[in-house]
Amino acid sequence: MTIARFLTGVLLLIGTVGPAALTARSLQRRFSAVSGPAVVLVDAVLALSVVLVAAELLGLVGLMRPAALVPLLVLVALISVRVWRPAVGSAAPAERAQLSLGLLRQPASLAAAAAVVIVCAQWLLGTISAYDTGMLSYDTLWYHMPFAADFAQTGSVTKVFFTQPDPLTAYYPANSELLHGVLIGLLGGDAASPSLNLLWLLLALLAAWCIGQPWGRQRETLVAVALALSLPALATGQGGHAANDIVGLTPLLVAAALLARQPLARFDLGVAGLALGLAVGTKVTVLVPATALLVIAPLGYRRRAARPLGLLVGGTLVTGGWWYLRNLIDIHDPFGIVHLHLGPLKLGAPASPLASTQSAVASYIGHSSLWSSRFIPGLHSALGVGWPVLLVLAITATGAGLAAIRDPRLCALALTAAAAGLSYLLLPTGATGLLQGYALFATNLRYLMPALALGLALGPIALGRLRPRLVPALTVLMLALLVATQLSDSLWRAGLARHAAYLLVCAAVVVVLLSAPAAARRLVTRRATVTVLAVGVLAVLVVGWAVEHRYYDRRYEGTATTSLPFGSVYRWAQTVARKRIADYGDWEQYPLYGKRDANVVRYLGQKERDGGYAPIATCAAWKQILNRGRYQYLVLEPTAGSPAEAWTAGDPALSLIVPTGPHDGVFAIHGRLNPALCG
Repeated sequence: MTIARFLTGVLLLIGTVGPAALTARSLQRRFSAVSGPAVVLVDAVLALSVVLVAAELLGLVGLMRPAALVPLLVLVALISVRVWRPAVGSAAPAERAQLSLGLLRQPASLAAAAAVVIVCAQWLLGTISAYDTGMLSYDTLWYHMPFAADFAQTGSVTKVFFTQPDPLTAYYPANSELLHGVLIGLLGGDAASPSLNLLWLLLALLAAWCIGQPWGRQRETLVAVALALSLPALATGQGGHAANDIVGLTPLLVAAALLARQPLARFDLGVAGLALGLAVGTKVTVLVPATALLVIAPLGYRRRAARPLGLLVGGTLVTGGWWYLRNLIDIHDPFGIVHLHLGPLKLGAPASPLASTQSAVASYIGHSSLWSSRFIPGLHSALGVGWPVLLVLAITATGAGLAAIRDPRLCALALTAAAAGLSYLLLPTGATGLLQGYALFATNLRYLMPALALGLALGPIALGRLRPRLVPALTVLMLALLVATQLSDSLWRAGLARHAAYLLVCAAVVVVLLSAPAAARRLVTRRATVTVLAVGVLAVLVVGWAVEHRYYDRRYEGTATTSLPFGSVYRWAQTVARKRIADYGDWEQYPLYGKRDANVVRYLGQKERDGGYAPIATCAAWKQILNRGRYQYLVLEPTAGSPAEAWTAGDPALSLIVPTGPHDGVFAIHGRLNPALCG
């Protein structure tokens, strides 16, 4: 990694983020009527939407590369500045500073600041750990980052990419992976990917503040959502990984925060729709709550509900519709591996052995024998020691919100939370593997987070309408639950000194940002401001270079990556670049892409007519597929009952260079394999 390549990546990143932010700001100042901290939400949604839509449009013709993306975004920014000039009487900047000026002046503010410090320290710990070893979560290595690397390498968003002989994940919506792919293309590697979820976390916390603002309960709702974000079900697998649960949850919270500010201008309704599209274009699991919010929120406009509904639907389709359209074209089912029969309409999907093993929580919730051995241990593991109180608070608050018929905004949020909770019970992945143990059930409780986050946020709002004097007690209770949750071993895996350091750093940053008075900022001269900014930019560049250099030297090199035999394969993959690698077996395959995501990795299988992806059936087909792919290496770890090991043995074109067993590991391919040797 040379300094020239690092600086080139920084310039390309600035050339992408800068024009997108400029376009967003031009649109917001010209058309938006939102004020206060919610302005940042509008800007963020618009900027993300600009980058995402530009990447998708270029990807339709295989041109999603920096050489095309950066000029397109610059052109759009120039047009936006020229055409969409600020409207007279736009929101005053002073109003947008309310978040920082008043936060430490009320008792509830201390709870909010403490909650932010704790949850940021949690996620920062996971991020720093990822820069030590590489991103290690199973789903990240299984399909999130392989999808992202494929987007960066091919520049296309039209083809379906398989990472196993099963189509389960291939048809998932991929907004999050596409954004990671854009970053890989800009920076020439995945150095920014471990940090991306931190940005989603900060945006979620801001959305939490804005959800409570129309009722004057912004500090309390910030504590409530921070509690949900700190739970082991979410915190352990998101910070420092490419897992996309936070990427689906955050835009949903943003849309809820914007729609809670009714009546909205038409433009801001469209922005809320864009946020919902970002959510459903990332996770199928948020389809139900996003649809509920999309349909219910316009009812507050009464007779004029058709226009808000159209704006919300239009925005949702812009940022979330592509992946469902691709699925509809490829397999005639927009939802991927889901079999639906709606009267005469039948939506087919390719057969998926993995999907056939899935089961919903609703299928087992009535089995009393499973509560002591499965449900209760899983809930304790995923939601912390206070899980009973947590669930009672969320359910009670949702019920109170449903009863607030005279407040359509609050009722809409409550209906969305209720829809999210009910849909979790029916998700086909919720109780997968429950009869064998509670580990996977606990992991998949992350799909309950939209219901918990919205339900907990409703608590101080609903209680403030009924018993305002009890709101401080509820805030203290939520903060106590947050602190008690930190006792979970899965949240704090390193030494206590390291944890304390992260907490102190986050606390110092929060105190500085939230207590600096506006008067002091006005006293700073322009020259001093420029000097401070220049020094800050230089420091960021130096630290960024050091972190990136260290990251590429260490990622997937240690035995912590996975078990030792796999670790030897992953360490080997970091020594080769621009190679074509065939993969077969039960591998977490992302490390095979190498240090800079330069290796082309393909999982061996056979595409079926219905869009499925099945294991290779014969030895001759095995060797023909390897020959057609012009692969230089084969990574083989046969699954149970697979004959691939026998098909590989004895062919002179293959030599085992990194063994993980007697007849499996990394094979070098020296020429064409001979199908005639199949016996």
